[in-house]
Amino acid sequence: MSSKFSSNPELEYLSFILSDSIIDILLRLFEGRATDIRFTGDQIPDHLLHSLERLTEDWLVIRTANGFRLSHSGEILVKQVSDFLHSLQEFIPPEGGRGIPDNHGSSLRQYYHKNYTLISHLLQLPLYSGLGHESYGRENKEVLTRLGLLECSKEICTVTPKGYRVVSLIHPLANTIGTIEKFVDFFETHSWEGVPEFAAGGIGNLIGSELVCDIPLNFSQGFDFYLEIIEEAEHLHGVSSWSRPHIADAIWEQALAGAEVELIITRELALDLFQDSHVIERARELKYLPNLKFKVSKIPVKVGLTVTDKCLSFGLFTKDGITYDSIYDLVCRSGPALEWGERLYDYYRANSIPIRDFFMKTYVSSVARKIFSKSC
Repeated sequence: MSSKFSSNPELEYLSFILSDSIIDILLRLFEGRATDIRFTGDQIPDHLLHSLERLTEDWLVIRTANGFRLSHSGEILVKQVSDFLHSLQEFIPPEGGRGIPDNHGSSLRQYYHKNYTLISHLLQLPLYSGLGHESYGRENKEVLTRLGLLECSKEICTVTPKGYRVVSLIHPLANTIGTIEKFVDFFETHSWEGVPEFAAGGIGNLIGSELVCDIPLNFSQGFDFYLEIIEEAEHLHGVSSWSRPHIADAIWEQALAGAEVELIITRELALDLFQDSHVIERARELKYLPNLKFKVSKIPVKVGLTVTDKCLSFGLFTKDGITYDSIYDLVCRSGPALEWGERLYDYYRANSIPIRDFFMKTYVSSVARKIFSKSC
């Protein structure tokens, strides 16, 4: 990869991942992701072993008793690389003009290897838009101009409409690689069971997130950052399997102040909450708060999600898939992150029912049935 990549610290990891040897290893593993692969004998040259060790250190590849396999983060990354290479065929057609079949790793490896130098030039396109001639290497400028991706006047070079289509392919890949590099330890020590494939594939939208550690002082205190998110919200969508009294109070107060609130909770949490006399008393008042709605999930909830008009908070269960990690959350305020959060929320919303329907169809106390037959 060009030195222009490695000269920028933020792009150094992108340069590493998109090197020919690394892509070769990742796509080999992608081909055999259903089983462990032994990189021994004539399967892989010795000069690739160092790169394989680096991928293992970076948690993109896992060493097993039988060889190596992709980690979950590695699978997400390679799927993005695969999608990128398939889309790139529009601009760099394969030999013979035939498209590469989906999930055909060996063909993707051959395509990347044969076109590596040309792809390297394309990957620099987002870096230099609107800069002067001196910002381009001569060869790079000539290649991009020949492909119709760059136009150069006497003073400045600009990306063409066709070039911006290539940029639109590069950005999701670069953001995914950057997000994984930034949070791979969090991703790989937690369960992804509750994250559907479309959301996992879109984690590049979380590139601007920060990993927040919020340790409660005791059961009834703490979670200061989360309370701030609630208190500033004009609308709030949440998915949760757990609750704390002071958090519930904050959400209630925000709803009283006029915020639009819709919460999706688990069946178990719904049943637990309505054993609480304080909750039951508030439930009687729900008919006076049409802006506060509850739904019960029909599928297992293995995430913690809050998305407001201003902020996203996203948490996961620990690796065992049993315990929710209430200490660490990814928090972000960017537009793409909020949109990503709303899409994930819509997924759970589509797999939930109103709490009234849940209680009317479930054997529970006559008190709860009576409340929800009248108020919700």
